[in-house]
Amino acid sequence: MNDSGYIGVTNSPKNDLIGLATFSKSAAFHIDEHSAMSLKEIVEKEVNLSPLEPSDKEAFLSILDTSGSILFTHLSSACSQKLTVTNVAFPETDVSTHTLYVSCLAREAFSAMKGLQQPHVLCGRFNIPANGPAYQLLKDGYLSNEMIEDLQARKDVSLPGKENAALVNLLWKAFQHPSSHLRSCYSTVKGCELVIPETEPGKTKTSPNLVWFSSDSLNTVGVLDIESSLLSCGFESLKADIAFVSSCT
Repeated sequence: MNDSGYIGVTNSPKNDLIGLATFSKSAAFHIDEHSAMSLKEIVEKEVNLSPLEPSDKEAFLSILDTSGSILFTHLSSACSQKLTVTNVAFPETDVSTHTLYVSCLAREAFSAMKGLQQPHVLCGRFNIPANGPAYQLLKDGYLSNEMIEDLQARKDVSLPGKENAALVNLLWKAFQHPSSHLRSCYSTVKGCELVIPETEPGKTKTSPNLVWFSSDSLNTVGVLDIESSLLSCGFESLKADIAFVSSCT
């Protein structure tokens, strides 16, 4: 990559976490700083801030699959425009927990870039369907009434000595983030996310890989339209051409 004119950063997580890498053209960007976190860290932060009893917090955290990884990279363009890229790899899990993951990610991402106005790209392996609450919350910053009712109907948290409860009711404040400008590159250009074949013939699902951008500061110019023949072979690499809304002066 260096010989091809790229510079990059990587994280080497412990245990079974997935490693991540972010590269940029050295002629176009300078990497100012980078940091890595585990999904476990950002979820624990939200849970520990909640009013749950200590025994309930411990019980809830013990059942979570928090094996995901996050890599934040802060860049400056050749004309000093700032950009933050958040690269993620999240495990597949139940709908409520995945929605919590995505909300915690967005909140941490905006905290990491120190302001809502800074251009931002979110990319990586999200494993969320385009018609689900995690996707809708990522886009709007809050859950719609329909999605709230969906999550409240899922009594998916078992607490010691108590009836099962809905995760969204236990951690309500964690199911929101401060931006309503995050948009999908593929959905913006094509009107929908990329879909891939499932193992069952004739069925498809949203690609687990997504590329999102802050639509108030960036524009998506185009995306790579992957042929169905490649998708059927498991080729899911995405590409989006993204530009700053304000040009260099």
